[in-house]
Amino acid sequence: MTTRGINRATVLGYLGRDPRITTTVNGGLRAHISIATTETWQNENDETVERTDCIRLWPSVGSPKLSVITAENAQNCMLKDPCKPG
Repeated sequence: MTTRGINRATVLGYLGRDPRITTTVNGGLRAHISIATTETWQNENDETVERTDCIRLWPSVGSPKLSVITAENAQNCMLKDPCKPG
């Protein structure tokens, strides 16, 4: 018997750029999202060092329905001020 698992990753950061929404050849939506995360630490000389990594996400693998929901959320929420209704 084969079972399916769900993998979850939580990425906390800032939008690197506005999400880009594209249409697949089958007419589905795909969201391209870039998240910037910054790590800060003290090096051996007691200097503050900062490194920013950019994580690119294409949440279109798996369920086509999930891809559409993710793309719609990106369009409706990430491009607008999330604190303002509408």
